[in-house]
Amino acid sequence: MKKLPIFCSIKFLVEFYKEFDTLKMNQALSSSSNDGKFMLALQFHYLLSSAELFFIQPDEPYNIQELQKEGTSCYHYHLKNLLKKETQNPTFDNESLKDKTTFKQVVEKYPHAIFIIDETTESKLGTYKTLQNSFGVICFKHSIWKDKVEFLLNWALFSVVAKQDNGKFNSWKTLESFRHPCNSIVIAENYILNDKVENNLLPLLNSLLPIEKLEIPFQITFIVKWDSEEKEEKNQTNLQAIFNDLEPKIKTLRPDFDFELQIFCVNKELNHDRNIITNYLWLHSGHSFSYFEKQESGKIKTNKNTNLMVFPLSYQQKNKINHNSIFEAVQTLLAQAKEISAKHKIKQETLNAKNRLLP
Repeated sequence: MKKLPIFCSIKFLVEFYKEFDTLKMNQALSSSSNDGKFMLALQFHYLLSSAELFFIQPDEPYNIQELQKEGTSCYHYHLKNLLKKETQNPTFDNESLKDKTTFKQVVEKYPHAIFIIDETTESKLGTYKTLQNSFGVICFKHSIWKDKVEFLLNWALFSVVAKQDNGKFNSWKTLESFRHPCNSIVIAENYILNDKVENNLLPLLNSLLPIEKLEIPFQITFIVKWDSEEKEEKNQTNLQAIFNDLEPKIKTLRPDFDFELQIFCVNKELNHDRNIITNYLWLHSGHSFSYFEKQESGKIKTNKNTNLMVFPLSYQQKNKINHNSIFEAVQTLLAQAKEISAKHKIKQETLNAKNRLLP
């Protein structure tokens, strides 16, 4: 089973579950059935329980038996189960995360990982904000988990309505509130490159791309329709022309970024769904992503009737411990994309970049 990777220390788990037990007790004694802090803690508990945990080893390793003597929270059923994983999962010691070079290697191997770090790790690698902005991965300190959890679990279902100027989704700028850190994007949509890119693709990417330059290349993969009516040679020529036109336009969005673009052409029957996947976000559309068009008057109009689903990969179904359906679904989509692309990609060096999201 595919699971979302989370890097943290055992100390963090102990501190979190002590707080979780306190919040749970307060909830039981409260007249309110929906305490916000407890609900956030419960959602984060679901996330930890369903994740693939990797333990960042401190300078002085924790003795689990000694920890269990510290208080009743250490006997919490789920904490005990998580601590058992310490003997099953890899432990990242000081050598594994000693500097930015080793951190980069971990990011390349686990591009969906969430890093929960402490002051010791920050002193070696830099602040959590620096790591997040430099590598496009989610990082946060132990002490601010509450501030992050609500954002990590935020999702939306938008109705896109044609000819409606004041609908709930009338601009790609709406996605800026879902801008998670990222370093890669996979766009699987047959016709995304047929549309005038200034109307949809560029503003869509602009809302998802990080603001600050990464220390690693930003990778974008397009999986689009292969024109089966044309000969392979003409398809290659057309695709090369699209690539040559697209690359500088994307570069205008973030002139200082190092972009690596990749285009796969596939039979349209093999790529019917419309999905956009980043390190931590999944967008699914019932129609193509070409929602908007520019009128002669210069006004932008919505030209589709569809729904847009926006889910974080860390989304948890209520009361479904050890079940991360969104992440599993995305991993299946990416595996299918990799399989299809390997059989149908255009073999030209300029189109042969890699994408760390494709398994």
